[in-house]
Amino acid sequence: MQGLTNFNGFSENSIQQEFWISVLLANLAMLIKTETDGIIDETVNTGQNRHRYHTNMNELIGCISRYFPEYMEADTCTEQREVIRYIFCFAISTRVRDKKGNGESHPRKKPRNVKNHYNCKTTH
Repeated sequence: MQGLTNFNGFSENSIQQEFWISVLLANLAMLIKTETDGIIDETVNTGQNRHRYHTNMNELIGCISRYFPEYMEADTCTEQREVIRYIFCFAISTRVRDKKGNGESHPRKKPRNVKNHYNCKTTH
């Protein structure tokens, strides 16, 4: 998603439309992420797996922005349900490993104890 300072339009109306669309997309993505994380917890995050998984937000936002126009143009409720079902299945299938949930920690390494760190030597 673009930042709030990068708008494509110049008029006040186009900026407001773009702002509210981005708010709608963020809220919809968080709603779907919450639901799919619950499904992933029930199905994937069981005792057999070493790692915990959660929904990949980057892929989810891309999928929503691609298929939301199809949802809006659908004529019947069954077509809308198919689009929602596809987005949910896509979000569940593109999961990523949760590095923070298992208490994994990768602290920064101490810098080398050398005179010219990162090879920043002076010329004189």
